Amino acid sequence: MEESALPGITRIKELLAQSERPVGGFGFHLVLQDKTGRGLDVPETLDTLRRWRDAGGTHASVGTMYRGYTTADAHVDFLTDVKQRLDV
Repeated sequence: MEESALPGITRIKELLAQSERPVGGFGFHLVLQDKTGRGLDVPETLDTLRRWRDAGGTHASVGTMYRGYTTADAHVDFLTDVKQRLDV
């Protein structure tokens, strides 16, 4: 996860407080997309999603492009594996 995402949650919470708006109900969405060509493996993806959740993140999208998959099934298999192992 880009380390800039975590301080972003803190900054948004500060701005909400300044505007006297509640944090509850305000969503924090992470788009997890690795463009290096290597891609995060399942354990790295799970770690990133858990850190995001623990920091107050409420939503996340996991991209599967740039991982070298050659079939749609490979993309689906990766996401299925992540979903099954994610402790939500």
